[in-house]
Amino acid sequence: RGVLVLWDERRGFGKVQCSDGRELFVHKSYLREEVKQGNAVDFEIQWVEEKKQDHAKDVRLAPESVDQGASPIQAIRSEDLMKVEPLELPPEATERQHLEMMARQMDQLRQQGLQSQQLLAQNQQL
Repeated sequence: RGVLVLWDERRGFGKVQCSDGRELFVHKSYLREEVKQGNAVDFEIQWVEEKKQDHAKDVRLAPESVDQGASPIQAIRSEDLMKVEPLELPPEATERQHLEMMARQMDQLRQQGLQSQQLLAQNQQL
């Protein structure tokens, strides 16, 4: 599952951002149906040896994007959203501890950003 975060219609390719934060190349030949930038999508990840990278293939709209009976806003409930706690660095912590705390918070913020992108894609379907 992910979000089509970039699409160049003229050139026929773009990028899908996975729920784990990775961005994968997608070519127009990998699309099963018409999708637009910002859409929530499902896809298969396939290694492409000649490019030495994973690609998003068999790309299609995520079910909640096409289900007109359900409210897209309810697909991710606010209580399911990750809460990011403020970073409190104790003065006695070592530099390594500070870096580890900041890295954990960056991971939380990245996940929150992915959830926000999914909400935005769902709201665009209204």
